[in-house]
Amino acid sequence: MSRVQLLATCDVDGFSEHQHLMNLRGVSNVLFEDVLFKGFRGDGAYIGGNSSSVGRHNENISFVRCRFDGINRQNRNGISFIDINGGLVDGCVFTNCTAPNMPGAIDMEPNPTNTFAIIKNVQIQKCLFANNGGNLGEVGLYVPDTVTAPPQNITVVDCASSDYAGTGSFASFNTNRSPTASSVENDYRFIRNDVRGGNNPFTIFDGKRITFDGNTFIDMRDAGLLGATNAVRDVKLLNNEFIRVGSVKAIGLKLCKADYVRISKCLFSDCGTGAAGSYALDFNVGTSSFIDIEDIIIDTPTGKTLVGIVKEAAHTFTPATNSFYRNRLNGLGNWFQAEESDSIITTYAPVVGGASTVGSGTYTQQTGIFYRLGSRVFFKIRLAVAAGHTGTGLIQVSLPLPAAWVGPAGLMTLCPAGVNGLVTSGGVTARLTPAASLNGVQGTLRIYASGTGQFNQITIPAGAFEIECSGEYTTSAA
Repeated sequence: MSRVQLLATCDVDGFSEHQHLMNLRGVSNVLFEDVLFKGFRGDGAYIGGNSSSVGRHNENISFVRCRFDGINRQNRNGISFIDINGGLVDGCVFTNCTAPNMPGAIDMEPNPTNTFAIIKNVQIQKCLFANNGGNLGEVGLYVPDTVTAPPQNITVVDCASSDYAGTGSFASFNTNRSPTASSVENDYRFIRNDVRGGNNPFTIFDGKRITFDGNTFIDMRDAGLLGATNAVRDVKLLNNEFIRVGSVKAIGLKLCKADYVRISKCLFSDCGTGAAGSYALDFNVGTSSFIDIEDIIIDTPTGKTLVGIVKEAAHTFTPATNSFYRNRLNGLGNWFQAEESDSIITTYAPVVGGASTVGSGTYTQQTGIFYRLGSRVFFKIRLAVAAGHTGTGLIQVSLPLPAAWVGPAGLMTLCPAGVNGLVTSGGVTARLTPAASLNGVQGTLRIYASGTGQFNQITIPAGAFEIECSGEYTTSAA
């Protein structure tokens, strides 16, 4: 169908959810080219499905340079893909689409009874979205849990959105299932889109293998959201700009339940409102692991952002899996937790034990901090132990991470140490002993005093004592 106008009367007859301008089911190899869909009361184009076990699917449906004009935002969707394998929406315009209680301009959403429906191999490119509404998204995907197949291979690339008036997002993605290491990859790609003025940049409820690359989000009321209900896994946020995002709800990007997320070369500028609770990145209710943050910039030219990265009390990090490198937060606070970092200092509580009998003591001060660069661990400790430590034998102090076997006979001098409360002769050093372990961590620091021609290990004294040192060593931790 080419160079045809399909006209209806939503401005006269009003909303009617199932009165579509075009209704297709079980078709293949259909092309709409330079077609005007105007005034639709339901959908401009409905690409339907069925609940039969036969599973008839729509294949290779293309919309090229079409215009979807809802006139008054009192209609359903511009395009509904209920069942599709091979959909192309290329160079189309969507304007004035969607009533407040309906999804949005493009909606990929099988009916719950269409259990055999599929949503896969859909390309949406070079489209313009302007002045639309709805409650899901300009480009929305929702697959009920009754539908067997998860969505696959969805790309939204080189599109532009402006003046979105709805309560949803530019991109919404919900498969209603939690991904695992062995589950099907969704391969959802969102590339080089320009989104200006709207509600959320995106809401990704769940999914596996999701990429946002080279997108710009400007003047958005609410945050981008990852892992809102189930979880997300294998996510890349690369080269994106979040500028004045969270102008009403105060947050630029919110992460909840997430694993294997890489945030790289992104800009967060003036995210927030300037009032309490204004953050660029917020780790909200949920648990995360394998979060890598690198080469990001967080700035606030007009003071809208108060904290760079926040960890809410209801969020649980897995610091041993996280990394944080080469980031510029321009003095804004950072509550991220990562063992591998070139700037984050992680705390731990070192303990003293005897090499013969570990024992226990009372600490008037027990401070340890460290960070990790690859396999190198940089640490500093300070311990003040009251009289009466029950350990016997040589003094040893616990490490933050397990030590690798390096140096002659696994013994390596790390650093000078400051020790009070001991009777020693000569200088005092802390030396690494990988063969020992303390507090559940392989490797210990043992304290030595230099005597005449030799180093002498120091035993735990009866009285109070203090130990302070800093140094670096190689860890065996992955």
